[in-house]
Amino acid sequence: MESNEIEVKREEYKKYIEEHKENIIQAYKRFKSFIAKCDTCINLNNKELECLKNDIIHHDDSKFSESEFEAYRKHYFPCSFEKEGKTEKIEFEKAKIHHYQNNNHHPQHPSRKKGLNKVACIHNVLDWIAMSYKYNEKVWEYYESSEIKNILNPLEKEYIEQILNLIKVNEKEFYPVEKDER
Repeated sequence: MESNEIEVKREEYKKYIEEHKENIIQAYKRFKSFIAKCDTCINLNNKELECLKNDIIHHDDSKFSESEFEAYRKHYFPCSFEKEGKTEKIEFEKAKIHHYQNNNHHPQHPSRKKGLNKVACIHNVLDWIAMSYKYNEKVWEYYESSEIKNILNPLEKEYIEQILNLIKVNEKEFYPVEKDER
């Protein structure tokens, strides 16, 4: 009985990850289309664009790793018989650290402490946009309500805020009105 519930929860979590990966691809396509037709501060050379595309294709792949999957699943998709105790909290914290160390689009990644990694910043924003599609929130609303802005290094904070302002001004490019909503 318990093993059946675990399998159900694992499938629910896998579905959640896959949906997020689909959302970030959608955000990437909209972003790429947007920067192709606008003269903005977001100028990436071909190598950077290729790097961003590759990063998006492999976005959050580490969540399927042994180091992350079960800890994240238990935290966000627990079974009825699973209670988050001290051990589970420690395992989740370890999984988060592993995730941050293996995904430079997170500001907690060691490489993001100083300097400006434009590709990682844009990937970071696209990740937030993907989450905003899931939770019906605009990306700049998430950013303003989040503590994340407090851990960004100054160069990246300025760059990300420029991107967010561009997205806000060009909201229709990223949050098109659905035909049913008109």
